[in-house]
Amino acid sequence: MVDFEAPYAMDGTRIPAEGLRRQLQREAGTGSGVVRPGDLRISQLDVPGTGVKIAAGDDLIQSRESGRGRETYGIPLLTAQNYMGDGGQGIPGTGSTATRRDMIIHEILDPIFAKTYTPRDQWPEGATSKLSVVPGVPATAKTVAEVPALAGVTAYELAAINWPKSTGTITNAMLEDLRRLQSPRTDTAVRSINLTAAGTGDRVPITDTQPYPGGGQTYGKTGGQTWPVEAETSGRLDIAIPDWANYMAYTITWSQLSVLSGNGNAYGNMWLQVGANVDPTVWRGEASSWDIAETAGSHTMMMRVADTNFIPANLRGRTMRFYPRVNLTGGKSAASPRLTWATSFDLTVTFLERAV
Repeated sequence: MVDFEAPYAMDGTRIPAEGLRRQLQREAGTGSGVVRPGDLRISQLDVPGTGVKIAAGDDLIQSRESGRGRETYGIPLLTAQNYMGDGGQGIPGTGSTATRRDMIIHEILDPIFAKTYTPRDQWPEGATSKLSVVPGVPATAKTVAEVPALAGVTAYELAAINWPKSTGTITNAMLEDLRRLQSPRTDTAVRSINLTAAGTGDRVPITDTQPYPGGGQTYGKTGGQTWPVEAETSGRLDIAIPDWANYMAYTITWSQLSVLSGNGNAYGNMWLQVGANVDPTVWRGEASSWDIAETAGSHTMMMRVADTNFIPANLRGRTMRFYPRVNLTGGKSAASPRLTWATSFDLTVTFLERAV
């Protein structure tokens, strides 16, 4: 007879903890991480001192015990709490001779484990998991897998403390966030405009010479032109920003642009704008530069701008128009790239959910 464990689920059976941990991993997926963006964030104490504050939330920690990699632990912390190191005496600082990097981990204390970071005789009474500080980890370590002292230990990295010399007080400037979402959500929107089909007039240059308005939410400033103008048309570049998205990665590409010879050099900026100039929440990405190949004679060129940016909270959950914007900062408009009947334009935006 082959001895299977009790099934999940059947009346009258006792489901072993191993079976529930395996089921949790099937539902959540492999890997470790926090459940929501703000969960278990480590920050300085309200009055900076020798401890840290940990935000409420949940994490999922995949077992690193030999033979148990298909099991995952789910652990909630219901209220924010202060952590003053084991014994409550504070996290030791540094002397005058050297800097140090420590790692703050959330460690599982399961009696079945062959190895834990905290010695078994030092486990807090009744505790099933705990915060621990691992001192002197490698300078490049960002995960428990990169710390030799944590080999085989079932734990998850929350933050690093980068100690300067002669320091005993922990501040946010010293804390490095190591959290990642265990199952982050993503969503990608792709918008394309073929200017042959759109009917754009032949050879439309860049004419706007107003300065780039600056990145971020810079309401009240203007500058630049929407290029191609078809992007102004309702619906073409209207994109719903998910309410869970706190970052976006985007790429704007203009291809098969025409440059005519004999007009000298020209150069300028290109950027993404979310929302119209009259919208109080208008947002602009950082500018990239374009520059023609002045000595190449008449030719075609491509322009591209790409970046990853934080999404302000007041844009999430809204449908916004995404504008490709350009300006001319040097040279003559006659020398700038031109949209033609052969030009294509595309915008790709991937919305991301990250720990914050």
